[in-house]
Amino acid sequence: MDSPPPAPLPPPPPARGMGCFAKGCLTLIIVAVALFIVCLCGGWFVLTRFADKFTATQPAMVEVQQPTPAEAQAAQAKREALRAAIRNNQETTVEFTADDLNTLIANDPDFRRARTSSCRDCRFSRFTRSQCATRFTEMGAATGPLV
Repeated sequence: MDSPPPAPLPPPPPARGMGCFAKGCLTLIIVAVALFIVCLCGGWFVLTRFADKFTATQPAMVEVQQPTPAEAQAAQAKREALRAAIRNNQETTVEFTADDLNTLIANDPDFRRARTSSCRDCRFSRFTRSQCATRFTEMGAATGPLV
């Protein structure tokens, strides 16, 4: 006797719950956004605390010392040595100290614009010597590369 064919199995119920995207990727995105917000708020809070703690409420008094005539003459001599080297197209090394530059800025009419602006490109090496870049035209020379 032949037995009747078995009845087909009912289809499996549809999968319920979260899939791979919701379990892994979406959770990671939500955690990353929450961490970003926490870091942003925490950074703002810390920076405002440090700014309030470490900045003065009153402006600082800065004393400007007027250069002596000897200092002014030494700075002008260095400047003239640099100008002569530029005119003669010679390579030379002239070192200006901070006092020399301040003297030139205070007294020389060619540096009038520098009185109201800061150095555009200052680099401090590991030997604590500073190097400032300025164009020769700002020093009164015709043309040239950065010094």
